[in-house]
Amino acid sequence: MTTQYLDDQSDLASGRFIFAYKITIANCGTVPAQLISRRWVITDADG
Repeated sequence: MTTQYLDDQSDLASGRFIFAYKITIANCGTVPAQLISRRWVITDADG
């Protein structure tokens, strides 16, 4: 996973910090796979 802070879309004065995430998923099996759902849990430094 790579993370990139998007300074041009963030607004420090209002506490809005925008990040982009790039995730790579690989199917290493022999049977085709399909991503059915996903869930993101993002936690800041304060928990």
